[in-house]
Amino acid sequence: MITENRVHDFLQQLPEKSWLRRYIIYAEKQTTSPTAYHIVGGLSCLSALSPSNIGLLHAGVWPIRSNFFGVLVGRSGDDQKSTACYVAKR
Repeated sequence: MITENRVHDFLQQLPEKSWLRRYIIYAEKQTTSPTAYHIVGGLSCLSALSPSNIGLLHAGVWPIRSNFFGVLVGRSGDDQKSTACYVAKR
């Protein structure tokens, strides 16, 4: 299970001026949702904004595209998944 301590350790490893780190700190101040949800929200934003022609490398004829699938798992109504998603959507 991912704990808030592990999530904050991950956050400290991100470069100080990175967009993801700054987004997570911003989102934490907006809600009381777990920080891990804000990581998923930030990665989703970055994934949605990256150009569709970005490929990792070519495998034969087709380039390998980077995909992101994020899943927020928590108790219904208690863990504020929708609140974290709303911050990312804004």
